[in-house]
Amino acid sequence: MQDIFAKEFQPKRIIDNPSEEKLREWALEQGGIITEFGNLSVVTIVRNRIAKFTEVVMGKISPEDMELIHN
Repeated sequence: MQDIFAKEFQPKRIIDNPSEEKLREWALEQGGIITEFGNLSVVTIVRNRIAKFTEVVMGKISPEDMELIHN
């Protein structure tokens, strides 16, 4: 996992604490809509876990884990 964090994140621009109006404006520019009740509705592209951060563990389930599953 170390290779994932090997490069330092360097954002092009940081916007600190934008207003609610600005957030709505950005969302509307990206295809968001205002509902009949005045709420903002958006659909995101990424809707799942990132594969490189997902670990699948196979093997025998411990008694403690089995108890958690059944509770």
